[in-house]
Amino acid sequence: MRTLIVQFQPKPASSVNTEAVISLCSRVAMNIPSLKGFAYQKGNDRGAYVNFQFEVPAAKLESTWQSIMRGVLTHHRWGPYLRRTCIVTCEGTRGWKNYLLLFHFNSNLKVDMLRSV
Repeated sequence: MRTLIVQFQPKPASSVNTEAVISLCSRVAMNIPSLKGFAYQKGNDRGAYVNFQFEVPAAKLESTWQSIMRGVLTHHRWGPYLRRTCIVTCEGTRGWKNYLLLFHFNSNLKVDMLRSV
């Protein structure tokens, strides 16, 4: 199993309701057939955040990532805001010791390709 984490940081997107993002990510998760686990956790570390954890078999990482991009980051209403406030990471072959950064709201940062897992 591998875990994809979408971290939403609401401060930069004050016009986005955190509960609406939780509802959106939960709906996306319900539509991923290979999903083995889904959870979210609110926290605060120099600012509020919500981590959404999608647990899937390694063979289904790419399709899960595609579902998250389609359903969350390019959502017709919330996508533009979420692309300015989200970070997406993926657990690597050695757990979090070699994780991948798949998306970052700072477009100047280099992101990894999922195929390198």
